[in-house]
Amino acid sequence: MNPSKKIIVFILGGWAQKGADGAWHMAGFEENADEVSGFGGYLRVLAAKHLLDEHPGYLLVPSGSKGKFEGVAGVPTMAELMRQEFLNLGVPEEKIVKEEKAGNTYQELQELKKMVADLDAAQAIVVSNRYHLPRVRAFVEIDEQLTDLARAGRITLQECEEVVARHEPSKRREIDEAYKSQKMKNIIAAEEKGIGEIKAGTYSIIK
Repeated sequence: MNPSKKIIVFILGGWAQKGADGAWHMAGFEENADEVSGFGGYLRVLAAKHLLDEHPGYLLVPSGSKGKFEGVAGVPTMAELMRQEFLNLGVPEEKIVKEEKAGNTYQELQELKKMVADLDAAQAIVVSNRYHLPRVRAFVEIDEQLTDLARAGRITLQECEEVVARHEPSKRREIDEAYKSQKMKNIIAAEEKGIGEIKAGTYSIIK
């Protein structure tokens, strides 16, 4: 792999929560995110920041439009929300490139293919939660171009919980408790149902 080429960290969009101060932010495990893709989404941001700390040459690409928040006043795109979170964590503005077109995971991966080509990236590290990555992998496996990129090592999947726990051991208990919860069991059941539909060719959002 050519070390002179870019390596991007592509962060899949999560779910927005409105805080007590009225500001929007990424949902954490301690919050009641309504969407299965949103539970613990802030860990994706933390993981990407830690990866950048490890490898200052990386470029962070937060992904996601408003999705199901379309039409809700005051809600930024998921990409913009993550950009704001990164800036709050001290990430330089020039290390962030937003992808704001995609409204769901499938569309994000389609945009990722374009970004790998447009940025001439040697590798894209796709960051999401442990419970979400099997569905991401299922999408990759049904897309010939994504499969080829994965086989060539140009797309890899990274569990955000692993990165965060490695850098912030104090968060291990929070993560472990979240994965023992009934909410997580429900989420994983929904994810497994989605994976079955992807493999059967009946997943509704694939267009």
